[in-house]
Formats: sequence, C-alpha cells, structure tokens
Amino acid sequence: MADKEWKSASWKKEEDHSEETKALLEKISADTVAVLLRSSNEPLQHYIDEIGVMEKKARFGSDAISTQKLAVEMVRIARVHRTQELMLETTEILMKKRFQMKQVQSAMVEEVSVGLKEED
Repeated sequence: MADKEWKSASWKKEEDHSEETKALLEKISADTVAVLLRSSNEPLQHYIDEIGVMEKKARFGSDAISTQKLAVEMVRIARVHRTQELMLETTEILMKKRFQMKQVQSAMVEEVSVGLKEED
C-alpha cells in the first residue's frame, strides 16, 4: 500500500499519454481535418469522436496536459469549421464527463469564447 499515492480522488498512478496524443493530433487537428473531410466520406463528428476516445483514456489516466490538449482540439475543430452548435454541444458533453479536471474545463471555455467572439 506504500507504493500507492492519492491523486485526484483516485488510487491510480498517473499515466503519460503525451506521445499518443502528439501522434493523434498530428493526424487529426483543426488544420488537417479539412483535408481529411475532402478525402473521405466521414462526417466532422467522426474525427471529434476519434479524439474523444483518446481524451477519455488520458482523463482516466490523470494525464492533465494530454487531456487538455485533446479536449481543446475537439472544440477547436468545431470552431474552425463554423459549426457553433457542434462546438457548444461538444463542450457541454466534455464538461459533464466524470473526473473532468477544472483546468481542462477552463481551457475549453476559453476556446469557446474565442469562437463566440468570431461569430459577432
């Protein structure tokens, strides 16, 4: 029991998903998703969901930095493609996720505020 330490209301050790996150965000990001949409028949939601799978893995591993990067990128993809409804829906879903960290929530709100300012 001595090797376990208390982290974020969990006895799990912190995991590092930075390499997986970097690889996924190189493949799917707000910059590259337009090309992916043109080259496949997949909808925008498919790419957001693909990032969401990795976000969940990072969140449950208590990897705050990777979780933040992934969550913000999900919101940014919707923002860049001018789908305000999808941006707000994605943010709402991510905010309600179990074990969602406050710093991740703050970063998402910041990204949404950029999108809302662009709409004006």
